Amino acid sequence: MKIKLLSGALLLWLATGIAGCKKDNPNTLIVKLSGKWQVLKIETKTFNASGAVVTDNTVNYGVSDYLDFKNNESSDLEVSLAGTRQVGNYVVFLGTAFNLSLPSKLLACNAEVINDNTLQFTGTIDGSSPRTTETWFLKR
Repeated sequence: MKIKLLSGALLLWLATGIAGCKKDNPNTLIVKLSGKWQVLKIETKTFNASGAVVTDNTVNYGVSDYLDFKNNESSDLEVSLAGTRQVGNYVVFLGTAFNLSLPSKLLACNAEVINDNTLQFTGTIDGSSPRTTETWFLKR
């Protein structure tokens, strides 16, 4: 009797453990970001102290320009723009917020559009004065 009860409890415990294993949620930002994206264009805006746009510049990119969010423990990031390759990393926060850390800058970003084929995010360059933002338009 004790063996049957113990076996049943062990089986229930095992089933609960398997069902409770954390799986990657396909709806999380880190899962949606992961992979290689083609950079279409980057819009850079600089703002004055009252918040008005002072400069507005758009750079269009070609098919060989990309942003690659690696799905590894160190969250590596590879960026290739106009033949220049940079390696950095990224950190995903709650909701749609994330940071991109590159050798030349740190961007505090918010994903505005993200689906299977389209990514658009705006990032504020950390420590920029006057405040400067970059809006990235990407596709798969």
